[in-house]
Amino acid sequence: STGIERLAIVPAGEGVEDPMALLSGPGLAAFVDAARQRFGHLVVDAPAFQRSAVASLLAGLVEGTVLVVGAGLHSHTQVNEMQRELRQLRARTLGIVLSEPGR
Repeated sequence: STGIERLAIVPAGEGVEDPMALLSGPGLAAFVDAARQRFGHLVVDAPAFQRSAVASLLAGLVEGTVLVVGAGLHSHTQVNEMQRELRQLRARTLGIVLSEPGR
């Protein structure tokens, strides 16, 4: 319980040696479907898109993605490439957030 009405948090739990093996099975898709039915909105935090196949997998399961871009860390070309990759995954981009790391 979070103490906030209608807000639930499901922690990731312990790290595993091969997260893709765990996440690519039917369990994750079933969890996402069940959560969609129970809650109005489902927010899933994922590792950095460029460094993780997990983020690519999740992008295909959720209704939309928000791309968080570090100011000064990603070039315009890199951001365009990430957007292209998301389109190839048929992921719907809801928006892009420019973050300032270290603040």
